[in-house]
Amino acid sequence: MVKFTIGDKSPLPALKKNFESENIKNLFVIGSLSGIPLIKNAINQGKDVIDEIKPNSIKKEADFDLIIVGGGPGGVTAAIEAKKKGLNYILLEKGRLFEIVHQYPNKKPIYAEPHELKVTGDLNFEDKPKEKLLEDLAKKIKKNPINIIENNPVSDIKKKGDLFFIKSKNKNYTSEFVILSIGDLGSPRKLKISGEDLDIVSHKLDNPDKYFDKKILVVGGGNSAIEAAIALSEKNKVILSYRQDSFFRCTKKIRIYYKI
Repeated sequence: MVKFTIGDKSPLPALKKNFESENIKNLFVIGSLSGIPLIKNAINQGKDVIDEIKPNSIKKEADFDLIIVGGGPGGVTAAIEAKKKGLNYILLEKGRLFEIVHQYPNKKPIYAEPHELKVTGDLNFEDKPKEKLLEDLAKKIKKNPINIIENNPVSDIKKKGDLFFIKSKNKNYTSEFVILSIGDLGSPRKLKISGEDLDIVSHKLDNPDKYFDKKILVVGGGNSAIEAAIALSEKNKVILSYRQDSFFRCTKKIRIYYKI
């Protein structure tokens, strides 16, 4: 079960209800790449999609039954469920495990939203700061190890016949099924204006403390933009620019926390 909220991006890939590609059999897309945001949704997708994977026991020419690309909450949940199911799988992550959470600003409060949505996977969590969430996730993985290769970006995926051919930094693999859970962290929404590619422009804020006595423009009206503007405003002059006349994409939790 997943849930949309106002302001969500529309799903870009053409997917079936079970998150399988409409165009490529046995290719599944989960997480924000599927157009459905929020960690809890990704965790549920990661669990649900494994139920759809039924390897052909006759075919043994592939290296793996399943290759998962992306080590965020959705991809890790898929790996945990694949292990439970006895699948021959591997998870390939271009950076660190839970890289998307590492990229959040320091001390950022992470909310388990939507709160009415029940998490069906093993990575259930409550509202907590980024650092505490990473600590808890690391403990869960240590207790239940998964087959993962970090710092191993995937550069190409092709399908020939019934098999996928995956090219990564360290090695090439073949698999009967592929789950893409790479998120959209590396593809920020840009303004398409002059100067956007200058060094003074950033599409993420990892540590607001490194900015002091600066004039900073923050563009956007969602949770991330508001949190960034407030964090930066303690030591800088900040202007928050948003195209709408109200912050309707800002969640109730953020409004209460920052007294907006």
